[in-house]
Amino acid sequence: MVGQIVGYQTAYEIWQALERSYAANSRSRLIELLTELQSLKNDGIYADEYVFKKKTIAYKLASIGDPISNADQLIYLFQGLGPKYNTFVIILEARPEQPSIEEVHSLLLTYDARLQRQNSSEQLSLPQAHLASLPTPKEQQHPNSFNFKPQNQKPNFT
Repeated sequence: MVGQIVGYQTAYEIWQALERSYAANSRSRLIELLTELQSLKNDGIYADEYVFKKKTIAYKLASIGDPISNADQLIYLFQGLGPKYNTFVIILEARPEQPSIEEVHSLLLTYDARLQRQNSSEQLSLPQAHLASLPTPKEQQHPNSFNFKPQNQKPNFT
């Protein structure tokens, strides 16, 4: 910091130099945080972690003097959700009153858990359906079972 004020004579000149220096840093930090907020996607991370990251960026923006409204936070949050959350987003956007970020966070966790349960039950049902179509070991071991026909033999009806 001393290097930034060398050569200035008055407190006013020093203050102006520091203000210019930190203003440039603040502006670049603002752009960096806004870009991060806009580009953060829910790809491959749980909803809880996703919302936490979005909220952390919003807190950082507030700490540098550029807070984001609840409405804008929701826009950024919804923007980063994937297509599997379209129904969730449409329902919340259709509400007459705008939900809080905390309410959306809670609902998103519930919705995400529901999607995970459905996906795991679908994955279980496919192998189960396949197993149901396979012959049982009993049918495979007994050649005299109902469906057994010896090859190259004609039935004897005498």
